Amino acid sequence: MPPGGERTARHIRNILDLESRGATVLALSADVADEERMRAVVSEAVARFGDIDVVVHGAGVQDGAYFNFAHLMDRPQCDAHLAAKVTGFHVLQKVLGDRCQDRRITLSSIAAVLGGMTLGPYAAANAALDAYVRVARTRGAGRWVTVDWDTWNIDPDRVAGHSGAVVDFAMTPAEGVDVFERALSAADRAGHLVISTGSLDARIAQWVTGDIHEAGDDDDDRERHPRPELNNAYVEPREGTEATLAAIWSRVLGIDPIGALDNFFELGGHSLLAIELTTRIRKALDASVPVTGLLECPTVRQLAELLDVRDDEEE
Repeated sequence: MPPGGERTARHIRNILDLESRGATVLALSADVADEERMRAVVSEAVARFGDIDVVVHGAGVQDGAYFNFAHLMDRPQCDAHLAAKVTGFHVLQKVLGDRCQDRRITLSSIAAVLGGMTLGPYAAANAALDAYVRVARTRGAGRWVTVDWDTWNIDPDRVAGHSGAVVDFAMTPAEGVDVFERALSAADRAGHLVISTGSLDARIAQWVTGDIHEAGDDDDDRERHPRPELNNAYVEPREGTEATLAAIWSRVLGIDPIGALDNFFELGGHSLLAIELTTRIRKALDASVPVTGLLECPTVRQLAELLDVRDDEEE
């Protein structure tokens, strides 16, 4: 099957299923940022069905090539997110005109609220979409409701490899549809909804506003979880810097043991834990480690080599 073929096959199966249930489906392809093509799509839809009852702005970039750490992203990667979310919204506003003024909904993202280490441009694009939707609604340019969605677990492998920060909060398709219907029905009362399948306050405290140092240094007796299955075998850290770093990682991640070749992010590490990790490393080894150092050297051995080289250069 060619790249992306499974996703295309799933769409075809969904269309066939709808038609088997008696629905009439008009499947058209267009770049939501292409005003000319989108205007043609609206015209074809109106010609086929007579009018448009509901508008769903669900465009977005999903290819993993467009998600990375901020310092590794280039302008075209960022523009792709903004084109799908923001330019696409403005194009819809132009081509829809006065059609379907009262039932318009977006598929924005909870990343606009919580962010994420590899979600910078994506989060920014969704936050911008939320802002433009609120402005449009206030000005009477369509009764949009923008929805910051939690993760939809549509494909079995959609959340594979992600940390618990994603997997634990993923919605099933049935849950997503139920929330979608509720959000659409609330459009006359709310213009912006945030969908969180767990405590949003707790997640904001963890990812955005929480003080990662408030626990102090006397909580090292907390329970450790066993090392998860990784793509690499366990390698015992060497004495010295590697052993010290492994002990710090174990404390921060709550995992034991930590191998010399284990990747911080594959172990469930994220932006706040990266900050805590580098802070503890500074205290334990009297070494300055920028967060970008962890991004570039995500294993114990790589980071140990970086620190040892810096020590040699300073002597």
